[in-house]
Parts: sequence; C-alpha cells; structure tokens
Amino acid sequence: MRDRTAFKVGLVSFVLAMAIAALLIWKSGLFIKATGFPLVGKFQNIGGLLMGAEVRYRGYKVGKVFKVDPHRDTILVYFWVKNGLEITKGSKLRVVFDGLVGEKYLAIKPNEVDPTLVKSGDVLEGYASPGLADFVEVGTKNLDHTEQILSKFEGILTSDEVLKSVKNTFLSFGQISTQLDVLLKKLNEVSNVVDIQETLTNFKKTSQSLSIMVERLNTTVGNDETIRNLNKIIVNLAQFSEGLKELAPETPTSAMRTKSSSGPVKWIKSVTTMKLRPGAEFLYSPSEKNASYLAQVDLDFHDSFVRIGVGDRYGSTQLLNIQEGIKVTKKLSTRIGLVNTKPGIGMDYAVFPGVKLSADVFDINKPQVDFSGRFKLATHVDAILTLRRDPIDTSAYTNLGFGISYYPE
Repeated sequence: MRDRTAFKVGLVSFVLAMAIAALLIWKSGLFIKATGFPLVGKFQNIGGLLMGAEVRYRGYKVGKVFKVDPHRDTILVYFWVKNGLEITKGSKLRVVFDGLVGEKYLAIKPNEVDPTLVKSGDVLEGYASPGLADFVEVGTKNLDHTEQILSKFEGILTSDEVLKSVKNTFLSFGQISTQLDVLLKKLNEVSNVVDIQETLTNFKKTSQSLSIMVERLNTTVGNDETIRNLNKIIVNLAQFSEGLKELAPETPTSAMRTKSSSGPVKWIKSVTTMKLRPGAEFLYSPSEKNASYLAQVDLDFHDSFVRIGVGDRYGSTQLLNIQEGIKVTKKLSTRIGLVNTKPGIGMDYAVFPGVKLSADVFDINKPQVDFSGRFKLATHVDAILTLRRDPIDTSAYTNLGFGISYYPE
C-alpha cells in the first residue's frame, strides 16, 4: 500500500517537473533557438523595446528578442525567428505598441518586390513608431506655443494704442451716419430740381405728336406717283452722298455732330436708370498707429459713374473725393477728378471674381501713388490691403494698412 502511494507521488512529481521544465523552455525561447535562425535589426531608436519582446510577422508571433546591443550611432537588436519562415531581403522592422499602453513588440514588414530570402545573421533596417510618451511631448510643446500666442494676442488687444483706435473707429460711426444724411439730402435736392415725372410726361406727348405726323405723311404719300418721285429723290441723294464722300471724307467732328442729336435722349435715360451705391471703409495703419474711415457713394449711370466721398484720412472729417469714372471693360474702369483732396486719376481692375486691384495717382506738386487690393470675405463685405508712401520717409512706400469695407449693393 505504501509502495503504491509512493509511486503515485513520484509519478505526479515527475509530471509536474516535466511540465515546469517545458514551460521554462517555452517561455525562455530555447525551443526557438534550437529550431529557428537568428537575425539582426539595425535601429536609430528602439523606443523602449525590451529583451524578451515578441517578434511578429503580419501580426503572428514568430520569435523573440534575445539581445539589445547599443552603439554610439545605432542600436542592434538580435532576435530569433521560427525555422521555415520566408522573410525576403529588404524587409523592414518596426517597433510597435501592443495597444495604447501595452508592451512593445518587433514587427516584420515584408518586402514584396524582392523574392530573395534572408539568411541566418542577416541585418534588416528598422525604425520605431511614435509612442504615447512622444504624443504627450508633442502635445506639451503645442500647449506651450499656444500659451505664447495667446499671451501675444493679449498684449496686443490690451494695449492702449489698439483700444484707442477701436474706440475712435466706433465713434466715427456717428460721423459717418451724419455725413451720409447730409449727402442724401443733397441728392434729394438734385432730384427735386430735375423733375423726372414731368420729363416722362413730355416724352409721352412728343411720341403722340410723332404718331400723328406719321399718319399724315402716310396719307400724303399714299399714291403711286408720289412714291415713284420719292424713290427718284432717294437715288439722287445717294449718288450725291457718294460724290461728297470722294471729295471730303467724313471727319471725327462730323461724326460727333451726327451723334450729338441723341445726346439729350441718352442723358435723360441715364438719369432715369441711375443707381445709388453707398458704402463705407475702415482702415488701420500699423506704422502710423491710426485708424481712419471713408464714406462714399457712387452715382452709377451703367457705363459711367460719379464718386463722392468724405473721410478723416488727414485727421478731421472732410470732402476727399469727387471723381468721374468710365467703365472701359467689365473688369477695368478709370477715374479722374479730386483724389484725397488733390487733383488726380485712378484705375480699378478686377483680376478675377472676388479680387480687385486699385491705384490712385494724385497731388501734382508732390506726386503720390496709393495701391490697394480688395478680397471678398462675404456678401457685401471685403477685406482691404493698402500700400502708401511712408509719412516720415517720403521716398519709400512702406506704409502698409489693412481694413474692411461694406457696400450694400
């Protein structure tokens, strides 16, 4: 009985010892060393890869890391993989996280172009993927940069100069509304002087009189003999006209006289189709540390326009612009008249929809040129960039400015 019990105990102990030995061999990787082959990985940074880490091929465990040998320029990682695994030359090694905060393992990314297989002891190039610590470091740097940017903005927005400029801009709204009210009253006075309704009534009477004259002429020339005589007169006039053209060709003056007969009709038509296009602009010059406004209205006659503007560019509110403009093409228009209180000319060119470039030349005694660009932000709202002569160094154009404009139409 005792012998049987001792046999059972011995048998269980032997089985446990064998199981523990097999587990130790499996965990230590001795089986892989005995049946597999070694390879070497060359890295600049292994990102915390440890000895004993798994080696995976296409996500499947095929080996283990047995040695990490750091050098001055590189780090060599020695690992064993299972025998019979087909790893092609040129394959890449990558140190990867197992999950968000799990252990790192060595992944083999095969080279599918070269079919040549690696041999025992071959070296493969590798790199480490960014880990959680790397992302935390990047986030910390971004937070530092954001804090610096916010502190800069706070310094700009809380400076006395900016607050003063913003205050002056809002106070200028009252002056703009007052000036626009005065301008609209003047336009009402002009419209009262030119009675459009009376003009249209006169046109109607004139057209009725012309209709009566035409009916009478039809009655007079209704017989065949009169028509034959008129045809002869028309032929003679045509021959006489051809003779005059040979002796004295038509000059520009005669052409202007011919066209002048339609002048009053065109003028009255222009007045009846005229459109008012009011608007306002607000500019800030960092070099001058000053904000200004410009309120203006265009009297649009389709092919031409008249521009009137008031503003405080030179300190106090005054009349700045009285200009007559011509629309040369759909994109190009020219202006002439009073430009910033001085005689001058201007040009506007629409580069493409939403972008317009302008240039103004004024002051005959000390010629100046203002350049500006307008970029559409939203409906009726444009961003403005300006380039003007420096107020101190008048030989340099370094006075940059920016602002916003609003035109209802």
